[in-house]
Amino acid sequence: MIRVLDDRSGAPSSEVRGGLDELRSSGVVTLHDVPVPGATGRIDHLVVAPTGVWVIDVLTFGLEVRPENLGGRRNPDVRLYLGGRDRTSLLSDVQQQAEVVRRVVGSEWREVPVQPMVCVVDAVWARFRKPFEVQGVQVLWPEAMTTAIGEPGPVEAESVEQIASGLAKVLQPA
Repeated sequence: MIRVLDDRSGAPSSEVRGGLDELRSSGVVTLHDVPVPGATGRIDHLVVAPTGVWVIDVLTFGLEVRPENLGGRRNPDVRLYLGGRDRTSLLSDVQQQAEVVRRVVGSEWREVPVQPMVCVVDAVWARFRKPFEVQGVQVLWPEAMTTAIGEPGPVEAESVEQIASGLAKVLQPA
């Protein structure tokens, strides 16, 4: 069994980590604070679950979170707005990290989805909030994150362990 590793003590990441750790009994393996060769920064949380591989970046904003479609129905151009400002550029790191993870996973487990996700903590969400996607990145809050990851999926339990072991060897979490 892979150990859950984390050398960070920030409260927002700890909140997310706690929710992810609760999913262990559902066959979910989580690696924390993972360096990514050739990508910017570190992956806050790398999760291998029956639903696939999730590359999770945690953002802390005490501001309103909402999607904004600047392109209309025919040519959608959905953007991430935090506190009324377009902050879509914040998604580039997690997109780059997910691409590196996709290359590692893809060599042996091509059918396993690799999904970038941003979990926004301490934010103001609309009254009838729902998770949304911006440029291929899922944007949600901690409870919605654990729900999405904890769903049944196509990846068998044995494969979850094998994929997580392979990622841990290549990416060497802290």
